[in-house]
Amino acid sequence: MTRLNRILLGVMALASAVFINWVMVKTNHGLLFYLLLTSMASFLIHIFDKRKAVEGRGRLPEWQLLGFDIVGGWCGGLIARGLVGYSSLSKGFRNRFSTVVIINIAALLFLTWMFPGLLLV
Repeated sequence: MTRLNRILLGVMALASAVFINWVMVKTNHGLLFYLLLTSMASFLIHIFDKRKAVEGRGRLPEWQLLGFDIVGGWCGGLIARGLVGYSSLSKGFRNRFSTVVIINIAALLFLTWMFPGLLLV
């Protein structure tokens, strides 16, 4: 996946979350704020990690990067990976990141299905 594709995919994921929250499902805005906040945090952590790598300092452990992604910030992580060019990431990390994305989408769908009153206004 090219850098531009990663950026566009992350932006489309965030735009989809905004569209679904405000227009179609009309969820409470706390969930939308949470997704945007975690995406921003994950974005900044990924940028910080890449800066440390370029400067030759120790990088953050993968579990920290994935930790921010798994709590809902995967969109920001995807955008950051596209912007700074994480071409040297191991295949194992890419697979774990893909798993985190699938878990996030499945969890959101499960919560919407099991607790519609929690997410729907």
